[in-house]
Amino acid sequence: MKRLYWVTGAVAVVALAGGAFVYKQKQSVQAAASAPVATKPKLELLANDVATLAPVMMGQVLVATGSIRALAQAQVKSQVSAVVMTVNVLEGQAVKAGQVLATTDVQDYQTRLASAQASLSQAQTQVAIAQRAVDNNKTLVNQGFISSTASDNAVQQLDANKAAVRAAQANIDLAKKALKDTAIISPIAGVITEKLISAGDKVSPDMKVFTVIKPGVIEFEGSLPAAEAALLRVGQSISIETEGMPALSATVTRLNAAVNASTRSVGFYAALKDANSYRPGSYATGKVQVKAANTLAVPAVAVREEAGRSLVYTIDANNQLFATAVTVGLRGEDVNGQAFAAVEGLPSGTRYISRNLGPLRVGSTVMVAK
Repeated sequence: MKRLYWVTGAVAVVALAGGAFVYKQKQSVQAAASAPVATKPKLELLANDVATLAPVMMGQVLVATGSIRALAQAQVKSQVSAVVMTVNVLEGQAVKAGQVLATTDVQDYQTRLASAQASLSQAQTQVAIAQRAVDNNKTLVNQGFISSTASDNAVQQLDANKAAVRAAQANIDLAKKALKDTAIISPIAGVITEKLISAGDKVSPDMKVFTVIKPGVIEFEGSLPAAEAALLRVGQSISIETEGMPALSATVTRLNAAVNASTRSVGFYAALKDANSYRPGSYATGKVQVKAANTLAVPAVAVREEAGRSLVYTIDANNQLFATAVTVGLRGEDVNGQAFAAVEGLPSGTRYISRNLGPLRVGSTVMVAK
């Protein structure tokens, strides 16, 4: 009887264990059924963030660095050595051609003029004396009182005295000019941009004292690498931009015939139109469109550079996001001035992210808001 009870107990234990196993299995199935199903991440975009790859008419753009320079300007220099007495203008002041900008001490030059005038008077007196001697000698020669040689000597003396008069007159002209040059005048109408002297300063000949420019008469002075400059031609249109100012149209007027030995670049000049608001000395950039092509292209901001590769975020037919490697070709601008880059490796009609939205998660499902 005891053995029968033990067997019966064992059977009961097995039954309980089996029930526990079935119960746990049921719980696992229920837990799996209630667990969330893994889904792909979603990326919501605006309609303006997505574009379809298509041919774009764009031109290759050369970007030149340079500055705005005054085409009509004058470096006013002192012509005399003297002390500055008055300065009549300041920077930014408009002046007229011939206007006196500053004056210097005139006393020394007035003395020089007076001395030259006295020398002329003396020379003229000597001419008068020599002329009378010549006239008298002619009479004496005719009467036989003196030889013709003595008369010839008198004529030579007269010629020498006349030369002295001419020299004295030239000295007067020089003294008058020096006296006039004590006043420093503007050779052109314009605006004072530099004032380098003050009352009491000592100036010397050929010393720069003022700079005067004519506003609005300016040009762009730029440079390009030698290879790019070969595409440039006189008469080409160029867009000039400087910080804080609207872009202006200009025309290439001159090209340097030589390559700069240190920078390996070629300088060129472009005349600006309606440039009264541009200031000489401003840093500027010039953009020249030299080639036009109708090619598959994306906005330049759509191209990402990662690990030495050029990538474009593309969207397939299932709205899944990919990072597709492309080969970038011609870079330029479309007719609206937007920067584009020609790409190879994408078929026409491919949908892509047209803006720089930063790093995106590849494999995401793209949802475009309408």
